[in-house]
Amino acid sequence: MLKRISRLEKEIAEMRARHLNHETDKAWLVSRTRKALIFAATYAISVLILLAAGSTDPFSGAFLPVAAFAASTLALDAAREWWLQNLY
Repeated sequence: MLKRISRLEKEIAEMRARHLNHETDKAWLVSRTRKALIFAATYAISVLILLAAGSTDPFSGAFLPVAAFAASTLALDAAREWWLQNLY
């Protein structure tokens, strides 16, 4: 009996650990920090590409991909909310 209880306690602890891991992953995916880092990386990479291509104003031109990504991110958030309310 004690062996069975010990096994069940171990299984519960493993389930809690998986749940915590899932929750932290989910929190990271929707965090503003993650989005800001993606925006910054997109901008930096765009600047480098535009510099390599010989653009006359790579720092201003690099805002376009970032703005497009930001707009798509906001649109996806709205689409997700609509989907959850209407189809899920």
